[in-house]
Amino acid sequence: MTDARFELLDVHLESESFGRVAVPLDDLPGAPFALPEGALFTVSLTFRLAADVDGLCYVDSREVDGCSFPAVSTSLGSFRAGGPYEVVLPPEKLPAGRHSHGTYTVTGTFMDGDGEILAREAFRYRLTHHERPVCRPAGRAGTLGAGPSAPPVGTAPPGPPVSARPSGPPLP
Repeated sequence: MTDARFELLDVHLESESFGRVAVPLDDLPGAPFALPEGALFTVSLTFRLAADVDGLCYVDSREVDGCSFPAVSTSLGSFRAGGPYEVVLPPEKLPAGRHSHGTYTVTGTFMDGDGEILAREAFRYRLTHHERPVCRPAGRAGTLGAGPSAPPVGTAPPGPPVSARPSGPPLP
């Protein structure tokens, strides 16, 4: 659904985690693209206008496994006829954790200041587990630390004993 005054040219997601991804618009029957859980990203919208639009607003609604999230409305401002215009939305973070995995359907709706819908586009993405590097100590089995000079497991390192209570006067 598109009003003749508005033409959505491009939508991109951009992140240090996954780079710049072009979003396939209105490709719901196609396979969703994968995004890593917990990634911080921004959405970039590129559009052209055939007439002036006052109070342009973008409303983002999401659904996963039949569960809808509250819609988020972002005011984009007023624009003169022409373009292309590119608007970058505030950064957001993808959810993290096994409970958040699944296929999300995102519907973006563009409305003018009077609440008239100018365009509605949808896309899907799959939230996947993101492998994080695990920092493991290097060394022989049964040792801590990073080499053969590390004390065996279960022995205290050299130095004064470690107290679990704060320093100060002795307790009564």
